Amino acid sequence: MPDLKTKLGFTEYPYMLWIFGAGLMILGIYLYKLPGDLLWSISFLALGAALAFVFSNTTTVVADKTRLSLTIQRKGLLKNQAQEFSKSEIETFEVDTSHGYISGRSGRAVYRLVMVKKTGEKIPLENVFSADEKGREEKARLLREFLGVTVSETKYSNFYKTPVEDAHDQEMKNVESGITSGVNWQMETISTQNGKVTRWISPDAYLLGNFLFLAQKPKSSPSIFSSGGLLGSLWQMIYQKIMSLYGFQPEDTPGIESAKTMESVDERLELYFAALTSDPGMAKKVINSWLINPLTRWAERHPIHTLQKLGEGQSGQLVILFAPEKLYVVVFESADMGLRGEIISLGVDLVKARGNQP
Repeated sequence: MPDLKTKLGFTEYPYMLWIFGAGLMILGIYLYKLPGDLLWSISFLALGAALAFVFSNTTTVVADKTRLSLTIQRKGLLKNQAQEFSKSEIETFEVDTSHGYISGRSGRAVYRLVMVKKTGEKIPLENVFSADEKGREEKARLLREFLGVTVSETKYSNFYKTPVEDAHDQEMKNVESGITSGVNWQMETISTQNGKVTRWISPDAYLLGNFLFLAQKPKSSPSIFSSGGLLGSLWQMIYQKIMSLYGFQPEDTPGIESAKTMESVDERLELYFAALTSDPGMAKKVINSWLINPLTRWAERHPIHTLQKLGEGQSGQLVILFAPEKLYVVVFESADMGLRGEIISLGVDLVKARGNQP
C-alpha cells in the first residue's frame, strides 16, 4: 500500500474478463462431453484461457508527491510494463465518456478515468469503461489535488472516437492520406489499452444500406460466427463487445441485430476468414475472386494463431468492413513501414475488386 502522505494509488482488476473467460472455459468443458464437438470445445477453452489469463491485465496507478510523478504499471501473463510521467508532462486527470454498443445502436453512457498529457494525448488509467461516473470523477479530483494539476480548459472527447474525428482534437503523427491508382484513402494508427490498431479507410468502396464484415481467423479453425442457437447468440455478443476496438460506429453496421453468417462462400476464403453480413445475397456478389485472392495472399503471409504474441514488424488479426459509406481495412498492432505498404496495396485491391458500386 502506498504511503498516503506521499503517495496516492489504486489497483484495477480485470474481473469482467476473468468472469467471461471462465464462462467460455466452462462452455468448452461442457462441449467436450458432447460427441462431435471436440473442435468447438478446444476453441472455447483456448479463447476462454486467453481472455482470463493472457489478455487480462491488472493496472496499478500511483501518484508520488515527493517525486512529482505518476506511475502506471500493467501486469499480465504476457505484459509487465511500467510507465512513469513527470508532473511537467501532465495537463490534468479527467473522465472519458463512451456509449455502449448494443444491437447496432449506441447504448447508455459509460466512463473511464484518463490522464491527459500536455501534448493532448490521453492515457487510460483503467482497462474498461464503467457506469460509475461519480466514482471516476472522484478519482480524477483526488489525483488533480494530490499532484496539484488543474482541470483542463478543454474537455477532451471520447477515447474511442473514430480516428477521423479524433484527429481534429489532438495531434496524430501516424495519420496519412493519399491517392493510389486512382483510389482515395486515409490511414491512421490509434492507441488502445490492448495495443495499437492501424486503419486504412477509403470512400471509394461501400455497401449501400448494408455491411459485410470479414474477420481473419486461424487457418482451418471454426468460424468465429455461428448461424444460430446458443453459439450464435454468444458470438453476436462477443462481436458487439469488440466493435469499439476496431473503432467502428453503429452506423457502419446497420442491421447487425439480424446479421447472418456467410457459409460455403469459397473454400479458400473459409480457410482464413469468417464473414458476417446484413444481406447475404448482396454479400455474395461482393465476394468474388478479385476480392478472395488478395485476402488469401495476406492470410498466407501473415497467419494468426489462437494465442499469439506479436513481434516487431508482425501484424495481428486483419478485419475488413464494407460499410454503407466506406471500406475499412483494419490490422491490430502498429505496423512497420513495410506492412503499411502492404495494407495500402491490399486496400486498393479490395476497392478495385468492388468494381462498380450498386
